[in-house]
Amino acid sequence: MSQSSIFLPMDSNKYYFITPTNSAGNLCYSCHNDAMIYSVIDMNANGGAGKVVQRMIPFATNGQFRKTQMMACRHSNGKDWWLLKNEGDFADVHAFLFTQDSVYDKGVQAFNDPVWGQWDLRGQSAFNREGTMYASTSDGSGSLASLGLVLLADFDRCYGLLSNPKVLNMPWGSQQNPNDSTLLDKQTVGLAFSNSGKFLYVISAYNVYQYDLQDSTWYHVAGLDTTPQKFQIYSNAYIAPD
Repeated sequence: MSQSSIFLPMDSNKYYFITPTNSAGNLCYSCHNDAMIYSVIDMNANGGAGKVVQRMIPFATNGQFRKTQMMACRHSNGKDWWLLKNEGDFADVHAFLFTQDSVYDKGVQAFNDPVWGQWDLRGQSAFNREGTMYASTSDGSGSLASLGLVLLADFDRCYGLLSNPKVLNMPWGSQQNPNDSTLLDKQTVGLAFSNSGKFLYVISAYNVYQYDLQDSTWYHVAGLDTTPQKFQIYSNAYIAPD
């Protein structure tokens, strides 16, 4: 499952390890998690092998946190971290500030669209390299209205706020689901900003698209690279070293 946990490096060779969880143990495909927990790892302990010095500390409870769609961005001070986590069936985004010794709940920004729906096993959030733009998508299995949609917004690294939101709609085009020729493939499962910040790559189950952030145009990059029977479908996307 994508983006269901994350490590945040801090000073003195320590790390936060963060994950959503369901406190009642009600794990199912359509059940959101209700809590967020963190552990602190000190990599200076055990002769450099590391040790968990704080374990499974809850920092948010009674929520509706999605299983995927969690990403962090450096605070403008260069030391702390903003953690953004999608919440509920809508595109609501919960912000947390992780400092060297504390965690602060900065509340939820509510967005009416996209309506992701209750199914949240696939999806991804991302920041551009400068941390000034944020994007998020989910596969839309729980809501046909959200098929092929992406939330795109500006991000303020000083205050942890999203602004100027807009919804991108992946083009229908002619890219079909190879397992059912009557269905067009619009299940967005991942995304990534280009290193230059000019493009946003949007990944569906069987296709890769490029969105030009400067002129708002779409370009079909790739489809299947083998036969439908052998293809394992696309998933998340990340920028790798060139």
